[in-house]
Amino acid sequence: MSALTIHSLSSAPDGAKKLLQGAKDRFGWVVNQSAYMAESPELLEAYQRAHELFIASSLDETEKAVVWIATGLENRCRYTVGAHCFIAQADGVDNEIISALVENSDHLPERLLALRKFTRHVIHCHGQVGESALAEFLDAGFTPRNALDVILGVSQKTMSTLLNSIAKPELDAGFVTKWVGQSNGSSKELATATNGTEFLNSGKVLPKNLPFSEAVRVGGMLYLSGQMGIVPGTIKPVDGGIREESRQAMENIKTSLEAHGYGMSDIVKCTVMLADISEWSSFNEVYKTYFNGHYPARSALGANGLALGARVEIECLAAK
Repeated sequence: MSALTIHSLSSAPDGAKKLLQGAKDRFGWVVNQSAYMAESPELLEAYQRAHELFIASSLDETEKAVVWIATGLENRCRYTVGAHCFIAQADGVDNEIISALVENSDHLPERLLALRKFTRHVIHCHGQVGESALAEFLDAGFTPRNALDVILGVSQKTMSTLLNSIAKPELDAGFVTKWVGQSNGSSKELATATNGTEFLNSGKVLPKNLPFSEAVRVGGMLYLSGQMGIVPGTIKPVDGGIREESRQAMENIKTSLEAHGYGMSDIVKCTVMLADISEWSSFNEVYKTYFNGHYPARSALGANGLALGARVEIECLAAK
């Protein structure tokens, strides 16, 4: 049961009547989402204006469908996915592409995979777009304007998916397609959302040919692989012993965090591994200079040797 009223042209607040009429003129009926959104004429107007601006953006029809459907899936909004399958089909988007989007399949052209990946990043980045995510998007052939238009599209759909989480509208009969039926009982469940899981490599610290990711983001959590005091881009520890290796390891952590939209103040847990536990105090003197007094939780252990002959390795978790 919805906590909101589904409005008609006659029951809608005065500020929403013209806006609802516009929705009816476009689709031939007052769509359920707009009928609920009419409770706030301001939200309805902002949503419709954002829609108009996104329609006029630098992305083509297929690319818009990627942003819309990906946002619906990631935000677990069945209504959004269903409506935009219909709209994509009406706009001439290839049926195989729509199917791949709805199923969260990787059977998409490389360009669209890059767009979907960046869209997911924008959805889950907690307001901080990572340098590496943007660089990867641009390397796929997109422009800075395209990136900003993705932000516009995600913003528009975030308004509606939040509204729909409260209103719980039934998918309009006019939006029913082979991909999403009118009710949960008339079609298979939507593909599972990714929860924002991203496998990240900035290339700023670790060589890219290693058998692990520099970091993995899951929702707002960032899991960093252990960092050593290596010269960036190599697997060679810096000279100078425990103090210099500790300093370089912390700098590498800082570089990696910033590349992915985080900072040292976002670290919530560190695990420290030392080749010689007697060097603990020397490590600690360097470590504490990287925090402003609000220290992360921490565990430490002495190891019987570390990879690459390193003196120290530090594994971190960061959160937003």
